[in-house]
Amino acid sequence: MHKLMFFCLLAFSVHAFAADKDRPLRPGHRGLRGNEHSVSVTALTVGAPTYGGNACPQGTLRVAFAPDNLSFSLLFDQFVAQIPSAGAGNHDRMACDAVIPLEIPNGMQMEITRVDFRGFVALPERATAGLNSVFNFRGRGGDKDRINLHFDFQGPVMDNYELSSDVMNSQSADVTSEVSPCGGYSTLVIKTQLHLMAKQQASVTVDSIDGGAHAVYYLNWRTCK
Repeated sequence: MHKLMFFCLLAFSVHAFAADKDRPLRPGHRGLRGNEHSVSVTALTVGAPTYGGNACPQGTLRVAFAPDNLSFSLLFDQFVAQIPSAGAGNHDRMACDAVIPLEIPNGMQMEITRVDFRGFVALPERATAGLNSVFNFRGRGGDKDRINLHFDFQGPVMDNYELSSDVMNSQSADVTSEVSPCGGYSTLVIKTQLHLMAKQQASVTVDSIDGGAHAVYYLNWRTCK
């Protein structure tokens, strides 16, 4: 049953739906994380993630929650879009879809407040690349609006990058965070994609300094409204 659900999820594109909440990523890290006043949670249960895609073959993705449950990281081993040489084609697209089972404490909700990505980009003149990630909770009450994060790279550039979303639970009227159902079983669905267009050797990755691909999701815990 869980495998059937996962492959049905994979049938949906990472591209934005009309109901998605569009959130551009920006260079550099933001100061606030949106969870500075979070309720403390120790009873969270996280199941084994189910995942698939050409950017995350089996055995190449891990989900690591911080000890205080105020963030978690997606750690990939092979999230690289590349064109190895001139004449080797001019387009590459790598994607990974992950489903993370969660048992939320009774009376509580998990809120994703900020997302950070780190990686490396090497683009010649006129080459372009893009990072796109959408995520949402699913559970009791049905599928909610997704958050759509995105950033475009323009060559020439060769450097490590750090990207962050703005805090998504700020008081601004046009900002909306993604919040889990109230307590009980839920799943968090995260779809991430790199795409690359170049006529010469080029690459773009999602990775951390220590070599594993890296995306950090900051969490705020609150009592159900």
